[in-house]
Amino acid sequence: MSVMSASAMQSRLSLRSLFRARDSNKPFSSRSSQIKGRDGPGDRRRRLTAPRVASAGRASKAPAVRWEAIAANTVSNTGRTRGGYVAACKQEDGTGKMIAKMTHRSSCQSSYQNTRTRRVPTSRLPAYVGEGSPEKEIIVCGDGDAVVMEDEESDSRKLGWDTAFSRVTLLQLATCAATGVVEPLLGTIDAYWVATLGTTALASLGPNTAVYSSVIAVLAAHGFGTAATRVMAVAIEKDERARRDGGLVRGDKTLAGQYLIAVTTTAVAFGTTCALLIALFPEFVVTLVGVDQSVVAQAAGYMRARAAGVPAVCLIAVLGGAFQAARDAKTPLLAVALAGVTNLVLDPTFIFTFKLGFQGAAYATVVAQYAEAALMWWFAFKGPRRVNFFGDETVLVSEDGEEETSPVAVYAFDSVLAWKFFREATSMLGRVMNVVLVWGGTSALAARTGVFSGAAHVLLFQILSIISVAAGAMTTVSNAVTSRLQVSEGDAAASGAGAALSLLSAGVFVAIACVFWEIRTPLLTNFTPDLAVVGHALSAYPVVMICVLTYWYKALEGALIGRGDARSVNNVFAVGGAVCASSLYAFSKKGPLTLSGIWWSIFAYYVALSLGCLIRWIQLDKGFKPIQGTTFKTTPQAPIESPVECVDDDDKDARVAAVTKELD
Repeated sequence: MSVMSASAMQSRLSLRSLFRARDSNKPFSSRSSQIKGRDGPGDRRRRLTAPRVASAGRASKAPAVRWEAIAANTVSNTGRTRGGYVAACKQEDGTGKMIAKMTHRSSCQSSYQNTRTRRVPTSRLPAYVGEGSPEKEIIVCGDGDAVVMEDEESDSRKLGWDTAFSRVTLLQLATCAATGVVEPLLGTIDAYWVATLGTTALASLGPNTAVYSSVIAVLAAHGFGTAATRVMAVAIEKDERARRDGGLVRGDKTLAGQYLIAVTTTAVAFGTTCALLIALFPEFVVTLVGVDQSVVAQAAGYMRARAAGVPAVCLIAVLGGAFQAARDAKTPLLAVALAGVTNLVLDPTFIFTFKLGFQGAAYATVVAQYAEAALMWWFAFKGPRRVNFFGDETVLVSEDGEEETSPVAVYAFDSVLAWKFFREATSMLGRVMNVVLVWGGTSALAARTGVFSGAAHVLLFQILSIISVAAGAMTTVSNAVTSRLQVSEGDAAASGAGAALSLLSAGVFVAIACVFWEIRTPLLTNFTPDLAVVGHALSAYPVVMICVLTYWYKALEGALIGRGDARSVNNVFAVGGAVCASSLYAFSKKGPLTLSGIWWSIFAYYVALSLGCLIRWIQLDKGFKPIQGTTFKTTPQAPIESPVECVDDDDKDARVAAVTKELD
């Protein structure tokens, strides 16, 4: 190892320059050179020389850090040898006495590296150049090459961008958005057939729509569904890493499989509890929502029948999140299509053929919900998608034709994992209840502004709801992508993916706003021929489109949850709700509340959400810690920090002897 000159120390050259100076014949090998296919750490022709990362002048002030590279071989679960290195950091005080030594074995590339950028498996460990040193943080390869941590994080962010704009992610976004849009459209099937039964039946449908579509569905999707997406994404990626490192072999229990059982059981139990409460007290729920006394009995009967489908709704939400975490958006779309066809066929059959009337529509919806849930359950637990969660359980055949069986893991309900998931879900209820209160409160205020303006608000709200449901795809996919990237590549990669998806969503919603602006008149007149209602809707329509422009925050919302900062998202939504309430109060002080005043308050709400998510995102990138969350440090192939183990000189000598033998 070359000795650094005094002039170099005085000029305080950068780490990159110092690493070049230690061997003028060997330029500094950056991370980008490895990506382009240059020699990897498994190439034994490369010299195992460690850089001198601390000068002798600093040794008296702080412990120096000296790096050694120890060759190692690991054996995969298939029995084949996989070359690698162990990077070891030996820290000494001024007398040469060793304080501690950190080691970390190499691991293979992440399952997310399916984009153009491929990484060579390396073994690296983070360290600082002496305690209190002004130098940058570095990481060292097993072959002695050193990389500045800032460069490493830059490459990780680039990987995040590539993943966000990959074909897999874009297809997942499109499919997830289609699923989100199709589901509420299929929900109008009930309204269409019930409307044929008369005005009283249609009025009885109102409180049921408010409970099942605006409360239960939102709670299941944005509470349990979002939580399931994150916990399953993290579990799946941890299983992938365990397989690459040889710690998880065929037939072993997978963390994703254990979590899937805990998640589905918890969701069904919660849904069953809600269903029992609604079924026992339907009249109370209908009266609480608000409906004319003449239709309470009919509305309560429909609500009691629909309560049977609540467990299926919760199961659909968590299974949908699990499939999205596994980057599978086709299965939920297929299940939604099955539910739509089932409901379309059974509605007229039950209502008219079996003469069940208004209750027949409820029974048809419940059957459709269980058909959707059953199909998703079969794919996850019995069908071809089982491998995504439970791993490879196929039977191997040896060369002589005999089957080589391995013990198949037996799964049971894990109460600890169920409690972790339930806490994750409840941590997201703040934003769920916030959305319900804002949307419900503004709709109630709009109903008091007059018949025409109230009807106009309903039309505008329906348009925004459809766009909002499609925007939820950004939240779901961003959550899944950033959750898995953070585990496999570290927080910098998750940050890059979240930023890329936010930029993509900004462009998407600008295009959506332009399209809906161009078709505003035919769109509104298609809903109603009443020109007075259309006129009131057109007066507030520009504000609605401005609200759509703020929906780029949906990607940041999902990415923040994926980075383990769901509680901060709750705080942002709480601030947004306070801003909306303050705006409504200010408009009411100026005179009677108008439709435009209500929608300007909703716009203020979305502006507060956008700014809050953006500010929190910048804070995380600057090193802030998630609230009661976990952020994995960016270290190549192993973002979870390696343990520190104390070793003695005899162990060191044994390792050095192993290196010499390997090189010979």
